[in-house]
Amino acid sequence: DHFDRWVLPPAFVAMLTLAGVLWRRPDQLPRVRGAFYVVIASLLLTKLWYLLGLGPDQARTEFAQTSHWFDVVFVLGFLTFRPRTYLIVSLLFWVLLVLPGIPRLMILMQGGNPEFPYAGTLWHFYAANLVLLLLTYGASHLREGLTQAHADAEGVAVRDYLTGAANRRH
Repeated sequence: DHFDRWVLPPAFVAMLTLAGVLWRRPDQLPRVRGAFYVVIASLLLTKLWYLLGLGPDQARTEFAQTSHWFDVVFVLGFLTFRPRTYLIVSLLFWVLLVLPGIPRLMILMQGGNPEFPYAGTLWHFYAANLVLLLLTYGASHLREGLTQAHADAEGVAVRDYLTGAANRRH
């Protein structure tokens, strides 16, 4: 199929290149993680666009087999980015995820179309991904606060709160 022939090989080469960069330059980890996220997100968006162009029966089967991987993008973003960056990048991914399906959903919902259950499944998929995005954003915000509180507690343990002088043990 066209997706396997034209999309997967460049994605594989991109990930191999990123692995090589990381192996040679470990200090580039934040950039490599961001680029890896972009490759995965692009791959999944391309797959969705491809699936929406197929006939309803074939698309429904393939969509059921690949839809769980979209959640992986949000989890990778959660592990990769700071909360504000995560929210921006993930919302952009979600919008790009929803845009190709809106015209198809409008066509499916017109005048008692027998494919309407498929349209309902797609709406649920979009809503579930938005909920997951918001939940992981909340968790990343909490994680950032916990990291800051840990750093503050470590600073208090090393320095006297009133004078700022180092404690005897340090």
